[in-house]
Amino acid sequence: MTGQSTEDSRMSGVSSDEPTRVGNAMPGDERQQRQARDWVRRGFWLRDGSWGPAPDQPGCSLPAELVAWCLRERAGLAA
Repeated sequence: MTGQSTEDSRMSGVSSDEPTRVGNAMPGDERQQRQARDWVRRGFWLRDGSWGPAPDQPGCSLPAELVAWCLRERAGLAA
């Protein structure tokens, strides 16, 4: 039964590299997670200042684990 959770995560397509708290939930609230995913996938970040600095900028207000995930994912896409 020990291999079951590994097999389940592979089948579900959930990356084990994503930050986890409880289960596979990313840190931060739903809005922060959505902003982080948009920034990773499309490079989108509101420039009017309403979201604050982007994850690659000093002073970003996202949780540190979420910022680290963003930077890892963006680096992986650029490679």
